[in-house]
Amino acid sequence: MKPTAALRRLPLWIVAAVAAHFLLLTFWFLPAYLVQPGNLRSSIYHVSYSIASRLVNLSDLTLTVGKTCSSDRAVCRDSYILEGDLESGDGERFVAKLDAALKQHPDIRLICLNSKGGYNQEAATIARHIKASGLDTCVGDLPLGPLELQQPGVRYTATCESACVMLLLSGRHRIAIGDRFAVGLHATKALIEVQKPGEETAAGPGQAASGPVNFTSDLALKDVQTQYDGALQVSEAEVRALVQASSLTPGSRMYYLSREEQAALHLFTERLTAP
Repeated sequence: MKPTAALRRLPLWIVAAVAAHFLLLTFWFLPAYLVQPGNLRSSIYHVSYSIASRLVNLSDLTLTVGKTCSSDRAVCRDSYILEGDLESGDGERFVAKLDAALKQHPDIRLICLNSKGGYNQEAATIARHIKASGLDTCVGDLPLGPLELQQPGVRYTATCESACVMLLLSGRHRIAIGDRFAVGLHATKALIEVQKPGEETAAGPGQAASGPVNFTSDLALKDVQTQYDGALQVSEAEVRALVQASSLTPGSRMYYLSREEQAALHLFTERLTAP
């Protein structure tokens, strides 16, 4: 039966309901969504995504077995490779994937990261399981899956951004492989605050900051400390230093740390490069 013939056989109320849905979506819901402030649009999106992800698996998070190498492939380590954004439900999915991978490849004790981050709640679940499994973590220039290992010319820049950095800190040892990868930080809150001796005040739109600009708050720090409690292998002082460094960049932007800044924040305990 042709599609047009099938449509003619549908009850009129179904056709009308579908048409009304698309008309409302096009001329009411979408315009209303677009005129909202950016932070409200983000909240609407995340809530909608969370609801939809409970009905359909929208995750692009993958866990593969391969090698993570420096850009010239002179230094490589066998590793599990976590790639993709951390969306709602990814914590539980990752735990199941890692447990299955550990049974098949118990000799591999390194998990390398290539992710732009995502939900802190999911990252905390993943970080806690990485720590409990006694794994080392890494960020390297080239996380290579089985197919990419067969392609000697492939190249790209691996990144570990935002909540991904917290996954890095869950490793027993934290290894940098190469020096072309990027580690990115930004604030978890959109509030601009001005630090003054003995107080914190918010600088509203158009107001000049009289002290160091800061895009986070004590509430954000407490939130990070609460969510990642027991999940990280660094001290409270090191977590505070990381949050403070993140607070200088708005949540809608990304700051990539230099090698010296990575060292100052104690992100890595070992760096592997070609001799």
